[in-house]
Amino acid sequence: MNISRCFAFSSVLLLAACGDSVPEATDEQLVSLLGEHEEAYGQPLPPRILSNTEDCVRLLAGLEDEIVQDIPDEYLGRIKADCRTDLRDRLQDSELNPMGIELSHFENRELGERVSELAQPSREVARQARNEAREAKQKADAEAREAEQQAKIDEAQEKIATLQSSLDDRLEEFAQLCAEFMESRQSALDQDITVPSHLRWSTPSVCKNNFTQRLSSQVENVSERLAALEPGSGMFGPSIPYFGMADAEYLDAQKEDLESKVQEINQLLSE
Repeated sequence: MNISRCFAFSSVLLLAACGDSVPEATDEQLVSLLGEHEEAYGQPLPPRILSNTEDCVRLLAGLEDEIVQDIPDEYLGRIKADCRTDLRDRLQDSELNPMGIELSHFENRELGERVSELAQPSREVARQARNEAREAKQKADAEAREAEQQAKIDEAQEKIATLQSSLDDRLEEFAQLCAEFMESRQSALDQDITVPSHLRWSTPSVCKNNFTQRLSSQVENVSERLAALEPGSGMFGPSIPYFGMADAEYLDAQKEDLESKVQEINQLLSE
């Protein structure tokens, strides 16, 4: 049966059942009454009539009489009782059953056939909606991951750009501090002042001859690698390169350490 035709059909039918007319109900109302109302990936799904509900309706309407004729009456009676219990719970919900359909109406063969015709299409529509919800969720997740990855790239690029803009000033500060450190240490040694070993024998890395070259090279390398990065929709995004010494926090810590050493030597000289 054509799905779109099934659900587009919204005309109201009047069914007769054992002398008592079945209340008017649209296809949508019957599917809502007998269907399962579920959600998938945060989205409500169209109601779907489960196979066991369809089987119950067909059984009560007498559409399965030939199939169940060999089932013992006692066992068949229990099955029908369970079916009526499930249907009764639905019929008592005024929001689902504003039509006023009663349990006895499901003994009507025409109503049973109509419900059976709606059942499979309702499941197909719900299945399609579930797939669409899953695809939408996957797309949203991928876009969120891509946006998160882009934010990390942007943050890293801004970080290295800020360092590049202040690099010359930082190098000049290090040069002045290193010169002061070396002069103060030599002055203390010339005056036979006892200089602690961590100051006497160790030269801070930022004061070594190749520091400026190494730092500039590292900054350039990180900047080039970041410029080539692009976000992806996969679970794992591009790897942010290791900044190493091309890190403002690292340089700030080195500056603080060097200032502390200079101050320590100057204090020795002032004693």
